[in-house]
Amino acid sequence: MQDANAQLYKFKTSKFKTYFVLSTNCVLLADSTIGQVGTDILNLKGFITPGTYQDYLDKEYGKPNSLVVSKTIY
Repeated sequence: MQDANAQLYKFKTSKFKTYFVLSTNCVLLADSTIGQVGTDILNLKGFITPGTYQDYLDKEYGKPNSLVVSKTIY
């Protein structure tokens, strides 16, 4: 976590408290955060896996005038 300069958080309430691979997963959390700026992919496709979400973000990064302007792989 030091390389990414990240902090860890534990959800004690909300829909993110319990992890479930088919619904409440890391993609839902990422989309809830990133979707606020206009990339709300879950509303377009329903259930989505982490790999599919990564593919979507990679494709968006390659488009001109995309909301995705940089990426860092850890």
